[in-house]
Amino acid sequence: MKAFAEYLAKIAHPHHRERMEEVLDWVAGKFPNLEPKVAWNQPMFTDHGTYIIGFRKSGRESSPFQWGR
Repeated sequence: MKAFAEYLAKIAHPHHRERMEEVLDWVAGKFPNLEPKVAWNQPMFTDHGTYIIGFRKSGRESSPFQWGR
């Protein structure tokens, strides 16, 4: 996914990079109306400019997070 290519390239461990790419591709495929973007050095998906979900990588772990109203 082009929007996240630079972010993914910075993940050193190949397995972690592949897993993150798999998750991001799944979200993009499942919710094609969401716009992918990197904000605050993290991959995010937005809908009409509103942040919906993002993903955080920390060491060996990655975590999804969502915005609420």
